Amino acid sequence: MLGEAFKPFLQYGWQPQVMAVDGTVKVIRSGELEVYDIQADAAESLNLEGQVAVDREVMETVRVHWERALSESKDAGAVLGQEAKERLASLGYVGSEGRTVLREDAPNPKDRVDLFHDLDRGSALFIQHDYESAIPVFGRLLEADPHNRAVALRIAVAHSALGHEKSALEYFDKARQISPDSLDLQHYLAMHHFRFRQWEEAEPLFEIVLAETPDRLPALECLAQIRERQGRVEEASSILERITTLKSDPVAELLKLGEMRMAVGDTLGAIRAFERARALQEDEFTHHLELGVLYLANRQLPESAASLDRVSPPHPTYPLALFKRAQVSVLLGEPDQEQRIQLARDNADAMTAPLIANETLFLRPPSP
Repeated sequence: MLGEAFKPFLQYGWQPQVMAVDGTVKVIRSGELEVYDIQADAAESLNLEGQVAVDREVMETVRVHWERALSESKDAGAVLGQEAKERLASLGYVGSEGRTVLREDAPNPKDRVDLFHDLDRGSALFIQHDYESAIPVFGRLLEADPHNRAVALRIAVAHSALGHEKSALEYFDKARQISPDSLDLQHYLAMHHFRFRQWEEAEPLFEIVLAETPDRLPALECLAQIRERQGRVEEASSILERITTLKSDPVAELLKLGEMRMAVGDTLGAIRAFERARALQEDEFTHHLELGVLYLANRQLPESAASLDRVSPPHPTYPLALFKRAQVSVLLGEPDQEQRIQLARDNADAMTAPLIANETLFLRPPSP
């Protein structure tokens, strides 16, 4: 039987552990080699390394597995889907993007059991967003284990969430000293700058992160907003398109994408986005006016009529919907077109009244 425990290595920078059991002999490699007779010593209190013979094949298997795992380890979440990572992030998970390097002085996890209580306590507080209480717990941990990147990042993120800009940057710097190549560091530092509306500092960091992990949703979402603020609407739209392929429920992004495509005159792109949102939302879809206007622009008149008819009187855009619906009615040659024109006039507001008065379609003789 072969097993491993790499979370302490990937998150805390401790020694990775690989274990094999052969009969009553258990072999553990974690910096040092440990050998136990699990039948005579169930508590594994007496290390028999060098005192008992261990099958050579078992020893080789442990060695190869340990070295392969080290060479291939990149990220605690590398085997997870993107949305699983996002769920972990929502629970306060701070992982380890990028290759983790084993330090020569990395502690054996069994020698750091004194930290387990504070690790669990700090993580629980972090998950509950009780950052004020989590910071001193993580502070004790970092004092006891100064090379713990995950703890340094959690303190930085906690300070950032509380609006403590200077303290957050101090601990981001500590995390950088521990692991300068960490993509997590780049990501959370970018999020910190984004939170403080420091777009120029956040932008290149998000670009670095996405160059390595192109599906990281928080980075994509923030960069899309930055691109929109910069007036780079096409790039922002492209990023939103990417986001909609990664999320199982991308309604908000589809609606935003539809609005952006509509604003730049991309009628077909806007229609596709709104149609996808409507399919997901069904009766909760509220952008019938926008979709009706787009269908009209694309000369999809029956679809436009059906969409505009879904705009109800309480909606603030109802007068505009009636105006556009009257236009469609005339173009379709519907028998009730005059009634629809009159309905639009009767419900006109300051915006639609002059539009109705100047609409040449409404000046034509009614269809026979």
